[in-house]
Amino acid sequence: MIDTHIEPDLTLFKSQKKRVEQCKPTLTEISLIPELYVWFCGIHEIKTCKKKSQEVYRRRLFVYLVVKLYSPAKLYKNRYMVEGVREELLKLLPLKAASSVSNDVIRTLCWFKFNKAFYEDVNSLYTEVNLHIAQKGWIETNTIENEKQK
Repeated sequence: MIDTHIEPDLTLFKSQKKRVEQCKPTLTEISLIPELYVWFCGIHEIKTCKKKSQEVYRRRLFVYLVVKLYSPAKLYKNRYMVEGVREELLKLLPLKAASSVSNDVIRTLCWFKFNKAFYEDVNSLYTEVNLHIAQKGWIETNTIENEKQK
């Protein structure tokens, strides 16, 4: 007699559960994006960039951070961005069309995977941003601890 009972692969279940957790947005209030941008500009002095390539690099850092905070499913599962995020970014950034924001997201995904400096910058900024938004009371502090464990 053949045993047809198959044990579930718990590692697969755990990785799927982790992926679901990663896809939950940290922030949902779109009106906070301009305040995040002002804070981000203060840190990186975006407006004083001398080279256009530095300006683009920093703009894409901000785009990636906002998408990670508001629409992480876009980064992990290539889902749609939360409604209103592109439009808010378009108001703040020197871009002419909403498709430019989407193109920046696609490029930042590639940069995140293959550009070590961009990867390190994003991760350090993401930690700083989480601390900043926790201090503002926009998220709970235990959310930051969960992020550190990932």
